[in-house]
Amino acid sequence: MRLGCIPGILKQSGSQPNAEWRDFDEPRPEKVRRKQGALKVMHMISFDMNNVILRWPVPIGTTINAQYYKKVLQDKLRPAF
Repeated sequence: MRLGCIPGILKQSGSQPNAEWRDFDEPRPEKVRRKQGALKVMHMISFDMNNVILRWPVPIGTTINAQYYKKVLQDKLRPAF
């Protein structure tokens, strides 16, 4: 026996965001599992008025601080000129 949908009877609350109509003998629907997407990569970009001079991908887990920035400027940007 299927129940008809009566507006206003089934309300979604904060504790039940996925409330739905179903018969007692119907199994619960499976939860959708999200796959991990592609990892994001941070880039340091140096440019002048006309174009990009250097685009440097920062390795995952690296913190950009003054020492790292100085090293990239000396080792990568200076030879690009």
